[in-house]
Amino acid sequence: MARITQINEGIWGTNGTRMFFGRPLPKTVAHVQLMRTHHNFYDVELRWMTTNAEEHSMPFEQTDEGVNAAFVAMQLTC
Repeated sequence: MARITQINEGIWGTNGTRMFFGRPLPKTVAHVQLMRTHHNFYDVELRWMTTNAEEHSMPFEQTDEGVNAAFVAMQLTC
């Protein structure tokens, strides 16, 4: 069953914390940001940049499964 997690719009990885929703970011991710989309206030997009300056994005769902999918996508792009 999916649980709703609190969204914290902002930027991770640049201030030394290196944590995203309580989990450490992959070492090859330099920057992570959550943003609301222009189409719908409730739609959230996750954007990240790798250490070799590649930019990636994906829709983000505020559930445990959404966080797991984000980490899988980050690891696959690095």
